[in-house]
Amino acid sequence: MSWDAHSALRTLDVLQQLPEQADRWSPRRPTRQAQSQAKMLITRIAAEPLPDASIHATIDGGIDFEWVKAERELCLAISEGGEISYLKAISKTPVDEGPLELAKLSALVDWLLYGQ
Repeated sequence: MSWDAHSALRTLDVLQQLPEQADRWSPRRPTRQAQSQAKMLITRIAAEPLPDASIHATIDGGIDFEWVKAERELCLAISEGGEISYLKAISKTPVDEGPLELAKLSALVDWLLYGQ
């Protein structure tokens, strides 16, 4: 199954229904900054032939995206303040991580899809 940006946007809407915080271990409703950055990311990669993403709220009000293709994983984490970081992993072993520069986004997608 391939990436569906419309479904991802609907998932963000569902995450907005989460409580502020039920307890300190439960995901909470993403902040406006995290939500805004998530929508921007979805828009920027909407046309990419990505596999489906796993999208989750975090306990601090952020949002995590995770894509898996074969042994490669790409995670984009948006903090409650809207900062975006990435993590690349092969067979669950991290190989690269850091703050996301939007100019790097297409290179990260290419790495996931084609191993380049």
